[in-house]
Amino acid sequence: MLDWHVTDFQPSSLTAGFGSVWAADSRLPVLIRIDPATRHGEIFASFPASDSATAAAGPDWQPGPAAIAAGAGAVWLALPDRGQVLRVDPASGELLAVELPFGPAEIAAGPDGVFAVSPAGDGR
Repeated sequence: MLDWHVTDFQPSSLTAGFGSVWAADSRLPVLIRIDPATRHGEIFASFPASDSATAAAGPDWQPGPAAIAAGAGAVWLALPDRGQVLRVDPASGELLAVELPFGPAEIAAGPDGVFAVSPAGDGR
């Protein structure tokens, strides 16, 4: 049986890895870690929203992650409004921003690497 909760947080991306389920809401600049045994979630990492005047991908992007992935030793967030991929250490929550020449719309990670792509039609 599912246990339903109504919150302001509306997950738009999910991934699993490092013993947890990770969730992001494209409207909010946070990463949520969910314990799969208890289904309890908590804010694991947060970052300041970008200044919309300097947004890399234009005004249509939300301040939160467009997509998340787990692999290559970290949880990865695609931040199209900044033109960045954000690496989050799953143990410490330490953040490392990786600058890209485009706003990443999707991201995938495996044991040996991370891949990000731009929105459809951009070709990157």
